[in-house]
Formats: sequence, structure tokens, C-alpha cells
Amino acid sequence: MKKAFTLIELLAVIAIIAFLLVIVTPNALEAVKKAQATKVARNLRNILKSGETYINVEKPGDISNLSILLLKDKGYLEDSMKESDLAKYLIKATDLGNRIVLESVYIGNDVSTFLVTDILPVIKASGVILYFRSILGKWW
Repeated sequence: MKKAFTLIELLAVIAIIAFLLVIVTPNALEAVKKAQATKVARNLRNILKSGETYINVEKPGDISNLSILLLKDKGYLEDSMKESDLAKYLIKATDLGNRIVLESVYIGNDVSTFLVTDILPVIKASGVILYFRSILGKWW
């Protein structure tokens, strides 16, 4: 007599595997979404801090040319950010005389704005656009 699994036993194993997948898959997807939101929050913070450092060190007379590529070329922004990711970010600077308003902006739409603002509450959302603002005193 051959020993083999019956059809019922095989169906039971398949049902158990399917049940486990139903439980595990949403948790895994949620973890991926949270990781992406954390990455966006970290990048917004790093871009803003890089802009602050650039302005405080270089003391530029004209800040209208401030950009992600300028920060990267001058070595103020880490090289670990991919070019495809950089296209989703902007940095804006507005000179108000004795103050400079600096904003890092995320214009991608592949992340939940609610998750990002939960991770780093100083980040604000306007629709699907996320931004992180800082005001610098112009001391030079």
C-alpha cells in the first residue's frame, strides 16, 4: 500500500496557507507604505537642513538659484539619494530682507500624506504636496 496524501489533506494544507497569506499580506503592504513615508519625511528634513547649511555657510547674495542639484553639486546633499527620487523634490527660498523662508517640497504622489505627517508632524500637506518650512535669520 502506497503512502500518499489524500485530496482532503492537500486541500486542508492549501486552505491553511491561503489563510496565512490573507493575514500576512496586508501587514506587509502596510509596512512597505510606512517605510516609503519614512523615507519621504527623512528626505524632506535632509533637503531642508542641507539648504540651511548652504545658506549659513555660503551666505549667498542671491538665493533665487537654490536647487536640489546645486546642493548636491556643492556637496551639501548626500549622494545616497537616487536621481529618480530627486525629481520628486524641490527646495524653494524666499528672501524677506532680514529673514529667509526655506521650504523643501515633495511633489510625488506615491505616498500617503497622512503617514508622512504622522511620522514627522512639522511636515505640512496641501493636497498631495508635502512641505517642510524653516525661517532663517539673515545675520550677514
